[in-house]
Amino acid sequence: MESVLNTEVSCFERYSKTENPVTINLLTWLQSDKHYPVVKRIRSLSKKKYRDAVKAQLPCITPHGTFTQRGAEYLIKHSGFLQYDIDLAENKHITNYARLKSQLCNIQNVAYCGLSVSGTGFWGLIPIAYPEKHTAHFLAMERDFKAFGIILDTKPKNVASLRGYSYDEYAHFNHQAQPYQKTYTPPVKKVKLAKTNYSTTGDFDPFAYTMAKLESDGEYFTDGNKHSYLRQFCRMLNGWGVEADEVRAYVYQHFVSPDQVKSNCLTDPFTRYAHEFGTYIKDSNKSFTKKPLSNTPENQSNIQQFTSTLTGQKFELEINQHGYPAMWDS
Repeated sequence: MESVLNTEVSCFERYSKTENPVTINLLTWLQSDKHYPVVKRIRSLSKKKYRDAVKAQLPCITPHGTFTQRGAEYLIKHSGFLQYDIDLAENKHITNYARLKSQLCNIQNVAYCGLSVSGTGFWGLIPIAYPEKHTAHFLAMERDFKAFGIILDTKPKNVASLRGYSYDEYAHFNHQAQPYQKTYTPPVKKVKLAKTNYSTTGDFDPFAYTMAKLESDGEYFTDGNKHSYLRQFCRMLNGWGVEADEVRAYVYQHFVSPDQVKSNCLTDPFTRYAHEFGTYIKDSNKSFTKKPLSNTPENQSNIQQFTSTLTGQKFELEINQHGYPAMWDS
């Protein structure tokens, strides 16, 4: 019967290499003992700095798929797997750590479980039902492990995370492992901004306002316009003082999964363009203070009223030509 592990991933010459990967078979990689002598050498070293120095020279893979180069935006095809990594240093509270591996192997979703290169931790692979929801699967898995008192390394949340070569002569293989179905998306917090001159009542929802503003400008999240839409969406929310992590969480929940983002549309608006459009910054008292735009003639304000077709919520705000509150120009 065909193994679920019979899929392709990218392999890099060593940890420091970020380009020119080769495509290899995941199952073949897991079963290979080619570099086992080096692994035994690493496990014999007492100091971590020496182990890390040797480890850095070993080849590594991106177990979550094939890539043109290192980076989530360069994903070619997801492998359908999610890796988990359990380090002893973060789980010293586990009294039966030596028997943890055998317990992990009893989980029907675990396709592979083996020793880390240091020999003190465990790592493995779990097939997932919806590869396009990679991060949501990881967050659900993290919560499930935590419920049993197991702390996972968070790096595998990134679809481009690495896994260096390791070998376990007693590794566990489950070639018919069942796909993990659970997903979890953290709830999006509503943001209550500092004093403004908007005329809505109650907590102001910057997400609803931004979508409504884009709709009024004829901008929609459709094929051929997704990059532009998300870029403008993030730039406006940056202007409202909504933090980058919160905006990305909202985008992943309502628009696209992290694996589908192939550009810098979710990052540039909070770095490259922050000085151009202004932003709110938090002071030590957790309140918002204004970092204003320049008071130029073209930033004259006007009153615009529109209704979001998504939420039915009405907005009436004094805004400048950039679509931001005119108070920024003062």
